[in-house]
Amino acid sequence: MGKNIFLTIAKAFVFFSALFLVSFFTSTKVYGSEEVATIPKSTNYVYGLTSPDEQDFTAIYAYDINGYDQIAKYFKKITTKAGKIAVIKNANNLGVREDGFYFKENTGIKMYHVDWDGIIQETWDDPSLTGSARSGTFLTTGKYVTTSDQLSNKKNELYIYDINYHMLEKKVPLTNKTDIPLPVSKLNSMGDIVGDADDYLYATISEAKLSSTTVLKIDSNNGDIVDILPVPGLQHSPAIAFMEDGRLLLADKNDTGAIVDFSTGLVTYTDKIGDKLPAMGGTQSHVRDFASLNFPSFNVELFAIKQGPETAVYGEEYEYTIKVSNTGNIMSLHNTLIDSLSNYLEYVPNSTLLNGNKVVDVNGTSQMFLGGMKIESPGGVEGAITKDKPAVITFKVKVKDTGDTTVGIDIPNIAYIANTSTNLVSTNKVITKVPGIPISEYILNLYIKQEVLNSRLDLVSPSIGFADVKNNFDQYQLTIPSYLSDTNQAFKFVKIKVADMNDPYNVSIKIPEFYSYAGYQLTATKSNHLASNRMKTPIESIDPSKGLDRWLTVYIEPKLFADAPPFYSWDYKNNDFGKIGIE
Repeated sequence: MGKNIFLTIAKAFVFFSALFLVSFFTSTKVYGSEEVATIPKSTNYVYGLTSPDEQDFTAIYAYDINGYDQIAKYFKKITTKAGKIAVIKNANNLGVREDGFYFKENTGIKMYHVDWDGIIQETWDDPSLTGSARSGTFLTTGKYVTTSDQLSNKKNELYIYDINYHMLEKKVPLTNKTDIPLPVSKLNSMGDIVGDADDYLYATISEAKLSSTTVLKIDSNNGDIVDILPVPGLQHSPAIAFMEDGRLLLADKNDTGAIVDFSTGLVTYTDKIGDKLPAMGGTQSHVRDFASLNFPSFNVELFAIKQGPETAVYGEEYEYTIKVSNTGNIMSLHNTLIDSLSNYLEYVPNSTLLNGNKVVDVNGTSQMFLGGMKIESPGGVEGAITKDKPAVITFKVKVKDTGDTTVGIDIPNIAYIANTSTNLVSTNKVITKVPGIPISEYILNLYIKQEVLNSRLDLVSPSIGFADVKNNFDQYQLTIPSYLSDTNQAFKFVKIKVADMNDPYNVSIKIPEFYSYAGYQLTATKSNHLASNRMKTPIESIDPSKGLDRWLTVYIEPKLFADAPPFYSWDYKNNDFGKIGIE
């Protein structure tokens, strides 16, 4: 884990530019630096290499970053073994390990090893390090890394050293493997560098005109630049080091610092740390480099929980909830939720929510069923799940009619989360049981009415009608309402117990005298039945196996008379002639 934890994080760091500027440390103006006999060796400190402007000595600083009570807490002037104060102009390329500090002259070829007492233990010339390289750090293997002369050498290489034998092991050319263009001019102004537990390097580069710093994440094994992290507001290729808790500290010589928290994606700024530090009697000191004993291991710890009902019934809608959390110390990037539906389910359109916000469907289908849907923490960067801020996804489904709902079924469901940091993460399996429906519990819901077409003033329009509904086992005689056509009047609702789902019902009506059958309209959903949409054929059978809801309108119309119209009679109004049964 953690090998590709920052891939394409550059897009995520756009989020940082919108964050507010804060003072991260104490507002005290007294830095309180004091010279000590021995620089404390601890992961609590970030170490700086400084050279005063007006005094001829160089010092190692210990910055109590974690305490926040003061910045430059201790310093130690560098001396020779004879106790003489050392004068090292433009010292740079600072790296630290258990046996002390290593650095070189910024524009020369001399290397230095200084112990924790500030005493120079060894020096040597290294002709391979010429020019103004400004970076140095150690890998977990104990190998020392610096960069080539960026002003004259256009190859932009890493130099890997065996510091114990003063031997250059290899040069590793840098290659941009990201999809973000990086101008060569930026590479020619590379600043400080630091490494993590997986031996990825983080190097600062700056564009002074843009007041912006970029951190390159580099694979030390092959020189591949695998990520680009913009940190707005810093200039001059800042010094850089990891703090004890894994946050990344940057500071430029404009007295501006920034701390990057990879677990939350948050950058905080401070004007209380930088290259211009009031120290040693008011003399300004220029911090050339940062180093620390910290080699953080970055890991995404992603897990997902899915919830759904234990039971459901045929035709019922229910909801799934998926909670995706990250307890690691770095953001999980480019997270995509992938799900699939059982053959027994259908998705309810426009029902998907991410952190309570609606997610647009694609042609009536959720994106999670079409290859994947991006998910992120609430209010966070798109696709990024940060520490302790889980993403919550909900969506609704409907249990489909299988054709034989007398049989119970189990509906399993598992979702998956893909990202660039870990292997595919699966949720737990959710099983929803759908019990079979006994035949005696099947109900045909029939909505029925009669309508009169082409009504005549000299012929009373019936206000009621009569219908027979029957199959091989049952017969129902119904009294139904009768209206003028296209008046959108209410249906009569009749519940019919179904004894056999495969035995269709036939509907016939009692036609009043002087009227004739004029067609029907039968739908499986409620709608405004219009006479213009009617079928002029005999009424089709109602097949319960194709659905248990039906809306039926039957149409009648006056007959054409050869002689004068029939006499007006209220018996026609009530359709008393020829009545043979009641409901």
